[in-house]
Amino acid sequence: MNCNISSLVMMFGFILSPSIPAQDQEPGVPVKIRHFQFDYGATIVGVPEGAKLRVWVPVASDSPFQTVRLTELTLPAQGEFNRDQTFNNKILYFEDTKKGTGNIGFKLTYSVQRTEAKATGIDDKSDEKDLEVFLQPNRLVPLQGRPLELFSDYKKERLRDNSSLTDDPERVFYDFVQHHLAYDKTKPGYGNGDVNWACDSKTGNCTDFHSLFISIARANRYPAKFQIGFPLPTERGVGKIGGYHCWAQIYTAKNGWFPVDISEADKSPEKQNYFYGRLNENRVNFSTGRDINLEPRQKADPLNYFIYPHVEIDGKVYPKEKIRLLFGYRDLESK
Repeated sequence: MNCNISSLVMMFGFILSPSIPAQDQEPGVPVKIRHFQFDYGATIVGVPEGAKLRVWVPVASDSPFQTVRLTELTLPAQGEFNRDQTFNNKILYFEDTKKGTGNIGFKLTYSVQRTEAKATGIDDKSDEKDLEVFLQPNRLVPLQGRPLELFSDYKKERLRDNSSLTDDPERVFYDFVQHHLAYDKTKPGYGNGDVNWACDSKTGNCTDFHSLFISIARANRYPAKFQIGFPLPTERGVGKIGGYHCWAQIYTAKNGWFPVDISEADKSPEKQNYFYGRLNENRVNFSTGRDINLEPRQKADPLNYFIYPHVEIDGKVYPKEKIRLLFGYRDLESK
């Protein structure tokens, strides 16, 4: 089928390294915008004949920093669009009973305009009930124990060393994660956003970096959200995307929702101040949150995060190894 388609902030009794307000960085430089086509496709292979297939796909949608238009949709069966009840993520769902070759494919093509995200310094008056969602622990993001012990040790060490001081707690969280973790995908267990694993391994990818940040922020009563999508290379053009990228936002009465990309800052230390309060335009966001229950409800446990298709056959989760993913981009204009 083809279609065209309240303040929850609490004051701290500690201060650490200096911060540069995001709105004061690069004065006079205009916000950057990128307009591109993004393709999200997959083929589910080896589906037994007569098996009942259920598929959930994350759908990119408009947000303060991106405008999204679905320009083409190719599905093997009639689909429907829903939203999950906790985070309001948009979800494409379809069912099929396989007859024939054993392979089922689908593809979504988007036109995306992504704007460089900056902390505005404006409280967006988020509802306290909505903020409460982003104060809760997740299965792999505890708000006590090992991460809090390490954070306490970090503060004592910095103060003992007479480090420079700041009164921005969110910068303290950011600097702590930078101090404790190194970007490294060689140790088994990375990429799950398991905070205790990250604390012990002292390494990880973007999922692990931002999970630790969120754990510390929420434990100190600062709402923080996990966001996941795809990165684009800096160079304009056309190409394939190998996999996902994630980042975080923290809420304060001073700044509203304040973006950070700590893993990118770790990979590019010269941009450490930039990624505190900014996200570059070379990305597209697909979903928010952890421990996600899909709509309609999946048979499986809540998803750790939602960026790749979730597939169930006859009520059981289909192996990821049998889902061939294909993501790509093509710049439509340069700005």
